[in-house]
Amino acid sequence: LKELDNPYDYYYREKLIKENNAHFEWDHAYYKGKYYVYFGVVPVLTSYLPYYLITGNALPNYVVIFIVSIMAMIGLFLLLKEIVKRYFKNTPFLLFLLLYVFFTTGCGLLNILGYAALYNVPIVYAMMFTFFGLYFFISSIKKEKISKIRIFLGSLCMALVAGCRPQFLVFSFLAVPIFYEEIFKKRNLFSKKSIITTFWSIIPYIVVAGALMFYNKVRFDSFFDFGANYNITSNDMTVRGFNLDRIGLGLFTYLLQPFNLTATFPFLLPSTFTTNYIGITIYSTFYGGALFTSPLLILGILFFKFKKLIPKKLFYICLISVISAFIVIIADTQMAGLIPRYFSDFLSLLYLATFIVILSIYNANIPKKFLDIFLTVIICLVIYKLGYQFLYIFYDQSFSNMLSSSTEFYFKWYYLLQWWL
Repeated sequence: LKELDNPYDYYYREKLIKENNAHFEWDHAYYKGKYYVYFGVVPVLTSYLPYYLITGNALPNYVVIFIVSIMAMIGLFLLLKEIVKRYFKNTPFLLFLLLYVFFTTGCGLLNILGYAALYNVPIVYAMMFTFFGLYFFISSIKKEKISKIRIFLGSLCMALVAGCRPQFLVFSFLAVPIFYEEIFKKRNLFSKKSIITTFWSIIPYIVVAGALMFYNKVRFDSFFDFGANYNITSNDMTVRGFNLDRIGLGLFTYLLQPFNLTATFPFLLPSTFTTNYIGITIYSTFYGGALFTSPLLILGILFFKFKKLIPKKLFYICLISVISAFIVIIADTQMAGLIPRYFSDFLSLLYLATFIVILSIYNANIPKKFLDIFLTVIICLVIYKLGYQFLYIFYDQSFSNMLSSSTEFYFKWYYLLQWWL
């Protein structure tokens, strides 16, 4: 790699590597003659490194993903439960449980568990810290004061996201509507009387940001460069830049792309991909965009239609969530491409808005007849999503192939669901 004029040029590199019978580390950041794993350092410091120092062995990725996924599910449960307790007290537990399962299934956690590779480690870590961080933020607000411990833990979790998957930092903007009254009306933050509380709320961001900026500077000669553009991969990411022509394709693929059906188990075919974009398009196999695989998300995107029903603070949480989701979609499309695992970067934002809209409608004073129809539609669409997600796990997802790894399980469902053959 040191001898190449441009080691990031895929075709040039592959040609010379093959001619010289050489080897290089795929999907590693290469910068000035050194390799770096550009994925977040926080998972290393909190799991891989301690395990290695204690046992002398490497910690398998699937173990990390399994444990952190369970923690993320717990954090999500606490977050949604806190929202219900504060704003939707009349919500039946069964409805809450249904929406929790819907959220958990759709936000990407099941896909991550089905593909327990290094690529998903920083994503699931960021999800876990985000869910716990938002839970601590919301639960820190008491009637007359703010819990210093909880706001510190919330800020710490949200700050650590930067050392996992920086895309999830957009969730920190939700702190604005969460603490708006505390800052501008009650003056429980960022005022003379709340200096100590304010200190505990910002110190985690300062410390974590300072450490990460120093870490970036040492490796990539820049405080703000995490190294993703130096990745040795299928395209030269150092020259990708920002191109408006990619945005439409990204929004369509991630949100509006239909899936294809077949009569053969597991009934889904890869989505058709075509583009007139003149340039390299990084694309992996998709099985439908978010709005086709989970139509209920339309409620979240159209949250503004229910402004009169949604509590004011939650309305602005929906606003920031939906805007942030579109920003992340565009950023992922521009920086990396169209990759199914990137669904996890933004789906939680849309599911959070959808969760709030559904419970706002349910808790509004609407006639029982319409409420029953509404709940019936919700249940049907949740079942639709769960059914899709169940079928999706049987597909070949890069290194995770159900047919070869769990053949007996695969064919039990094959003959159960495809009973006419």
